[in-house]
Amino acid sequence: METLFRSYPSLSVTSLLREKDPFRNPVGYRFREGVRVLTEELFGAMDARRIASALENIVQIRAVQDFSPAQALGFVFASRKISREILCDSTEDLRELDDRIDRLILAAFDLYVRCREKVHEVQLNETRRKVGLLERLYSQVEGG
Repeated sequence: METLFRSYPSLSVTSLLREKDPFRNPVGYRFREGVRVLTEELFGAMDARRIASALENIVQIRAVQDFSPAQALGFVFASRKISREILCDSTEDLRELDDRIDRLILAAFDLYVRCREKVHEVQLNETRRKVGLLERLYSQVEGG
């Protein structure tokens, strides 16, 4: 989870980590819960629904913030190093772990792209709305 928070200013990290109340700190809460579920699934059943929900809780927030894709999804990549430090005695365990992390990475990337597409769609629609408004105003000034 530290990797996830490292991309934020130190003052933000303190409040994200310190405040546990989900209503006072919804972002920190969503991050903590998401990381908890992802960790459980990485070393457990790999339930696709739980993974999708946990990733969504984190990636939706990261996708609308001012992060590059690498920064937004770096926490998933970091799970490989962290997991290897904690566990894995055999080469077979490492292969299975790598496969599981690769699935998490791909799922996170797909979700990130969908979220960014939605952000751009909203921005485009807002621009179209403004242009339409300006055209109407201009036509009123020219005609009136």
